Amino acid sequence: YKFCTSKNQQSPSEIAVEEAVRVNRLEHFRDFCTAARLMFAIIVGFTCVMRIFARERLHTVTQDAVILMLYFVFMVADMYPRLLNIKTVNVWYSVIMLLSSLYHAPMATTGEYLPVASTYALVMGGI
Repeated sequence: YKFCTSKNQQSPSEIAVEEAVRVNRLEHFRDFCTAARLMFAIIVGFTCVMRIFARERLHTVTQDAVILMLYFVFMVADMYPRLLNIKTVNVWYSVIMLLSSLYHAPMATTGEYLPVASTYALVMGGI
């Protein structure tokens, strides 16, 4: 009966492998959110100290706001793991990539800082 079956049908073993990959991807994303929360807590603390002492910075207020939003996203993802599931992981990833893109967008940065901001965004994106 091979000629009658559709090529879109998957065997039970293929379905099991895909499910295992999804679960593994979700666990890696949860680990990433936990590590990123710690990293962004340090960055937010450093930013506050720099703003208090009014040191010369190339960061703009827009970039500081984006960093705070990223910290908030990672904090929510880490504190409420029920919000992270197989169906919503792509939404979370898209929000993180949107904020990373906004961080180094020309409208958010100064001309002197643009090359460094692009490098930071690439590193945060996992490249």
